[in-house]
Amino acid sequence: MPLDEYYEPGEPELLAQLPPASTPDGVVVDKKGRVYVAANTTGIVWRIDPNTGTTEQAASGMFGVASMAFGRGGDFSETSLYATQLFGGRVWRLDLGVKGAEIP
Repeated sequence: MPLDEYYEPGEPELLAQLPPASTPDGVVVDKKGRVYVAANTTGIVWRIDPNTGTTEQAASGMFGVASMAFGRGGDFSETSLYATQLFGGRVWRLDLGVKGAEIP
């Protein structure tokens, strides 16, 4: 949602509609501006491209997928997305081949 001339939020914009009961729980953005959403009850990480309007599965088979973050160096690949499992104790790494957006 863009800011208006007074730096106030404008009207919200619907970016994507995920399947019912997907229970989104975690969002990150890559350097290309694509948005990744963890849908924990379906075990899917969705990739949404605001520029093209496309929504696609970036990964599946990750039941309970929740909090996500891109690696930031050291032993954590900067082109990988790391995600946790809600109520399960797993931590996954997805090599996406793209870095996360810069955090100001």
